[in-house]
Amino acid sequence: MGLLRFFAIIVSGLIELQLTRFKSQYRLYPVGILVMNLIIAAVFNHSYFVVAILEQWHWGNQLMFVIYVSAIATFPLSIMYIQEQSRQGIKQEATQGTKTSSLEDQAKTLDPTNERANVHTTGFTLYGDNKTEQLTLTIEELVYLKAADNYCDIYTYKNEMLHTTVLRIPLSRAIEQIPSNKGIIKCHRSYAVNLSFVKSSSGNANGLQLALNVTEENIPVSRKFVDAIKQSLLATTDT
Repeated sequence: MGLLRFFAIIVSGLIELQLTRFKSQYRLYPVGILVMNLIIAAVFNHSYFVVAILEQWHWGNQLMFVIYVSAIATFPLSIMYIQEQSRQGIKQEATQGTKTSSLEDQAKTLDPTNERANVHTTGFTLYGDNKTEQLTLTIEELVYLKAADNYCDIYTYKNEMLHTTVLRIPLSRAIEQIPSNKGIIKCHRSYAVNLSFVKSSSGNANGLQLALNVTEENIPVSRKFVDAIKQSLLATTDT
């Protein structure tokens, strides 16, 4: 009997070794291996029983014995199947959640407005010539300034919307009130722009235009500011 079990283990091991390459392709591979081991054990044990005890062998008896063993094993195999399906479902949900989280993180990383929301903000106040006129904002919100006679249009980006505030103040004095070295640079006699909102530039020294990522309006660059703007954009890209 011990020798017969040994041969049963050898046969089962050889078959399982041949089936290993399918392990990653079928989710129910462990259940299939268990069924195979049960069938092999049933065949060898019944063969020993009919030959050693009854001294005769018949294929019908052998088949009935395998069917009985399979029927008995149906309940534990069903439990294993349900557990395997549940485990695979949990694994897929975890994988999907990880992918979704990863995609959301990438989207946040690529969103320039989100980057500005996460950096340290620098707040300041612009005061107009009229004592009642003032605008408190941050460098990260300021998109560009546009001069209009003795007034200045202040364009800010808040809550994913572009806002405009008009102050009675020359552009030069408005620029003087902005904290220095914060990426706000004058590019035209009537414009100053926040370089962090610039997505591209086009044209040449005679007609350079800056495209922003929060508005369709292009910002003109005067010839005398072209070199300074290009150098500043390169420095911004490097950082």
